[in-house]
Amino acid sequence: MNQRLLVAAGVLLSLPIMAFGQDVFTDSIVVRGEAVTNVSPDAVVWTVVLERESGSSERARLALDGETTQVREVAEAADVRESDLAISRMQVRGKDARYIARRTVTLSQKNVNGASMLMTDLQALRPADLTYRLKHSKRKDLEHETQQQAVANARLQAKAVAQELGATLGRVIVVENEFGEAGAFGLRPRFSTHRSTPLEHVSEKTFTSSKIRVHASVYVTYSIGATVASAG
Repeated sequence: MNQRLLVAAGVLLSLPIMAFGQDVFTDSIVVRGEAVTNVSPDAVVWTVVLERESGSSERARLALDGETTQVREVAEAADVRESDLAISRMQVRGKDARYIARRTVTLSQKNVNGASMLMTDLQALRPADLTYRLKHSKRKDLEHETQQQAVANARLQAKAVAQELGATLGRVIVVENEFGEAGAFGLRPRFSTHRSTPLEHVSEKTFTSSKIRVHASVYVTYSIGATVASAG
């Protein structure tokens, strides 16, 4: 049976490790390491939902195509590149002898300082829905760096616990992500995009002063060497 002993920031346990096909028990400690990175967004992603209704499917399509062109023109005026523009396929459905055409346009705006002006121009087109989210182009790198910092913080705690026990800190046995997600670098932190503010309350500062939070939390299990005998 494994024995557990709570010690300062970690837990002293006996963990089974496979050696030559048999379980060998070794003392170990488990510590929790955390790290948080706050960064300014470098892009705003706008989702524009266009919807038009008419007595014929053809008129509904034409009206929606016209609105799509207007969104393109507004995006171009805001220096949004064609490669940063995504337009979904049109959907047309009939309801009570009427036809509703619907399409979603996504814009990725790299100039955060101009986000408030673009929002005003998009609202002037009276879309069915308009939302935004803030993002950072180096998300993967930020996740990796924050994860590494969390592991480094865990090691500092592990050293302190081992020193308190009078033991030597050994190798890493396992690293577990508290959030249970796998990413491109193995474990992935929680990347919290900025919670969108209702557009009626949005100001220039909403885009220029907001922060994106990357939170990593890991549990690292270290082996520990024999406790140093006290003198005398």
